[in-house]
Amino acid sequence: MKTMKRIALRGKTVAVAAAVLLTLSFSSLPMRAAAKDSVTEVMRSYRKSDGVQYLNVNSFLLWIAGIISGDDDARQILGYLNRVAIVYAEEASDDLKREIMDSVNIELENGYQMMTEVKDETDEIAVWCRLNDDRITEMVVVSGSESAVVYLKGKGRGFPVSEIARLVSDGGNMIGM
Repeated sequence: MKTMKRIALRGKTVAVAAAVLLTLSFSSLPMRAAAKDSVTEVMRSYRKSDGVQYLNVNSFLLWIAGIISGDDDARQILGYLNRVAIVYAEEASDDLKREIMDSVNIELENGYQMMTEVKDETDEIAVWCRLNDDRITEMVVVSGSESAVVYLKGKGRGFPVSEIARLVSDGGNMIGM
C-alpha cells in the first residue's frame, strides 16, 4: 500500500513538474516576442500618454486598404506588409517627445541598420531597417521634427530591396505626377 502511495505521489510530482515547466516556457514566449519587436513595444507603451496618438493597422486592414485603393502598385506594396504602427506625438510635452524619441532610438540601435538620414532647417527624418539577405523585414521611419514614428513589418521573408528601388524610380508615376 505504501508503495502504491509513493508511486502515485511520484506521478503527481512529475505531472506538477511538467506543468510548471510548460507554464514557464509559455510565459517566456511573450518576452521573447517583445524583445524581437521591441520598437513596437516602446511605441505601444506611450499610446495612452497625453498628446500622443497611436495607430496599429493589422494585415487584414492592409488587405482591405489595397482593395479599396484600386491602384495596382498600392495593392502590391500593401501585399508585402503584415503590420503598420504609428506614434504621433506632436501635441505632447517637449519632455515626453524627447523621451519617446530617445526610447525608440535606443531600441533601433539594437539590430536595425540606418539606411538614410535627412536633415535640413525644418525636417529631421531617419529610416532604419532590419534586413534578411536582400529583403527588408522591418522598416522604421523616425521623424524627430514631427515627433512621429512609423513602423512597417513585412510579411514572410519581407519586402524586396529591388522593389523599393523600382518604386523610388517610378515614384512620380505612383503619386499621379
